[in-house]
Amino acid sequence: MKDDNLVAVVSDVCMVTDNKGWWIDTGATRHICGDKSLFTTYEKLCCTKKLYMGNALTSIVEGKGKVMLKWTSGKILSLSDVWHVPKI
Repeated sequence: MKDDNLVAVVSDVCMVTDNKGWWIDTGATRHICGDKSLFTTYEKLCCTKKLYMGNALTSIVEGKGKVMLKWTSGKILSLSDVWHVPKI
């Protein structure tokens, strides 16, 4: 039986801007942001959508869009389909 090893490395973790609106969860199925000002594109949701969290609480998803994260290295990470959840 062959064992396949999977290794993941995060090389940049420092953001240039304030990161209080972010939670890092490598097992998450969605990117979530609580700060609407970080979105470069934004679409308000027409129907109510809830975010179900691991602690059994829910929060309302108000919109979705693209967020560009600027790292201290100068690189930019583009995240698409990020949910805006103000009360995260």
